[in-house]
Amino acid sequence: MLAYDDNDFGNQPGTDDGWLFRPRGMYQLVGREQYQEAQDQMQQLGELQGLDLLTLPDALWDAKISAKVTFAHFRMHRYKDDRLSPPNNRRTLFELLKDRANDWTTVRALQTDMAHPADHARVNARSEMFPRLYR
Repeated sequence: MLAYDDNDFGNQPGTDDGWLFRPRGMYQLVGREQYQEAQDQMQQLGELQGLDLLTLPDALWDAKISAKVTFAHFRMHRYKDDRLSPPNNRRTLFELLKDRANDWTTVRALQTDMAHPADHARVNARSEMFPRLYR
């Protein structure tokens, strides 16, 4: 199981954040920062009232909770799309997927903020898996 060290993904130095906020769920949230964003999105949408992902990160092992968190991210998080001119160059994943000029792999690539080429290859391989599963 992969865990991230201090300061990676908003983890606090001198804590167990790297382990506590290790990758979980369908969307594979990583680090305190992403768990907090997911928590904020769920609150904004009025979903899963009373659940605190920072207190109970293992809740993401539940498929229904994980699906709600994933779709909240698709509805709320905005990604930069360089094909559009500012100020409208940030769109949600749902908006990007509705655009017929995009396919799943292209949209998934916008989510990849990893610098290492091997990480990109792994994400691309996972991205290719989804269309095959849902044909």
